Amino acid sequence: MNSSPDDFNMQETVQAVLDALGGVFCHVCFDASLYGILVAAAVALLSLVVKQKKQHMAKPMLLAAGKLAVVCAIFSIPGFICLAITGSLPSTGYFQVNGIGFIGFWSLVSVWQCGEQVNHQWFSDSGDRKITRRVETSNDQSTSKIL
Repeated sequence: MNSSPDDFNMQETVQAVLDALGGVFCHVCFDASLYGILVAAAVALLSLVVKQKKQHMAKPMLLAAGKLAVVCAIFSIPGFICLAITGSLPSTGYFQVNGIGFIGFWSLVSVWQCGEQVNHQWFSDSGDRKITRRVETSNDQSTSKIL
């Protein structure tokens, strides 16, 4: 861009903003999705370990890992397209990407997703497990209801 404060070039400004958006959208989303896929793989591996111990948390964890992997695969599509067309990811300028932040973010997302899957599987009408409640009546007869 020109160094004179009186000269303003709208086209150069728009081009600089579009380059920055492309860098953030392609590069940062691509890096975030790669870390998300790593977290999904770790959750899936942990789910398989839990499944061998015959725990009830294995299925919700595996479903959460699958959903996380699908979302991350969708987020990585612009980065793969940019890699295929140009051969490299666009520059992010002064922005530095830290993987610990992405791992923390995707870990929180996966914990929330595991909780949602447990809630859906155990406590919804369409879930796998039916919860029965024993109801006592005054005639000493008991009935069971499926909730």
